[in-house]
Amino acid sequence: MSASDHLVPRQLSTAAGILFFLGAITGLLVSAAMTGKIDASGPAMLASHLNALMGCFWLICVALTWHWCELSPQKATWLLRTTWIAAYANWLVTLIKALLKVHGIDFIGETANDVIFGALTLTVVLPTLVSSWLWMQGLRRGLANAQSKA
Repeated sequence: MSASDHLVPRQLSTAAGILFFLGAITGLLVSAAMTGKIDASGPAMLASHLNALMGCFWLICVALTWHWCELSPQKATWLLRTTWIAAYANWLVTLIKALLKVHGIDFIGETANDVIFGALTLTVVLPTLVSSWLWMQGLRRGLANAQSKA
C-alpha cells in the first residue's frame, strides 16, 4: 500500500457521510411514495433509502479496517473504487428503479426493467463481488502476517 494510506480512511468516511445524507433525503421521499404523493414505488424507494444507509456503513467498515488490510497498491485501488461504486450505485439505481416502478431483478423484455437489471448487475453486483473478495483477502493477509510476527 502507498504512503498516502492515512488519507484513505478519511476519504472513505467522507464518502460515507455524503451517502448517509443522500439516504436521509431519500428517506423523506419514502412516505410521499407510499402515500401516492409522488409517482414512485414506495417499497423500492424504501429500498433505496436503506441501500444508502447500508452502503454508508459498508464504507465506514472498510475505512475502520483499512489499516489491517494488506494489498498491493493496484488491488487497494480496486478495493476502494469498487466499494465506492457499488455503495453509491446501489442507492442511485434503486432510486431510479423506484421512479420507473420496475423490479429490475431479471431480463423480462421490458426496456426500463431490463436497463435497471443491467445497471444493477454492472454497477452493484459485480463491483460488490470484486470489492468483498479483495477486502476479505486483504484482511486475511493482514491477519496471517500479524500472527506470524506474534
